[in-house]
Amino acid sequence: MILHNYNDLAGTTQFWDTSDSFEQYQKNLSNPHQRALLDKLGYINSQIEYRFNSEGFRGPEIVQPESLCFGCSFTMGTGLNEIDTWPAQFSSITGLSVANLGHAGSSNDTAVRFAMHYVPKIKPKFAIWVQTDSGRIEIINEHISIVDNILAGSVADTLYGKDYYIKIWSTSEVNQTFNTLKNTLSFKQLCHENGVIPIIIPRNDVCTQDLARDLMHPGQASNRKLAETIVRLV
Repeated sequence: MILHNYNDLAGTTQFWDTSDSFEQYQKNLSNPHQRALLDKLGYINSQIEYRFNSEGFRGPEIVQPESLCFGCSFTMGTGLNEIDTWPAQFSSITGLSVANLGHAGSSNDTAVRFAMHYVPKIKPKFAIWVQTDSGRIEIINEHISIVDNILAGSVADTLYGKDYYIKIWSTSEVNQTFNTLKNTLSFKQLCHENGVIPIIIPRNDVCTQDLARDLMHPGQASNRKLAETIVRLV
């Protein structure tokens, strides 16, 4: 199993995850405006299941899917039922089987690392990557099996706040842009070497029309629009 922060949840079903926590839900309920929004979106007293397969990714077991889907929480579907995520909606529209390899809180580094593992192994028809914020960087500590994805704006709040390299890297947009470019070129080359069609959606092309249960992430309609955008590219 490839190292990531959901390894311990492999084979389980959860009802809350990351920003879509019970505490955040209760906090939103206590705010009249937020509660009204939750009610409008149909999330009051609704249940969302996060079903993790044996490899720690959301959805059924990964058995020779025709499309691999990479990304962060936008792809994993934080705050959404599995059927409402863009990978599931893409599958519903096209009839193509998918594997959702999205990982909440992850970086573009993570997506490419996952692609390096799964693309040569599965050789799907499509490898679809919805990129995340360029200001995230992945740091792997194999000694204690932890993967940190650090957001540039919050470096000071982490144990890496005094690290000179990370501090300089995170405050330079040039570094962040260049890192995204390196990841993009690596992803395209990996797909080319394995006869896979790459589809890449830049972070800025992801629109939010509605919200998920955490009132932070794109909702069902937003994911539908994203799925339809991807369909036009296949």
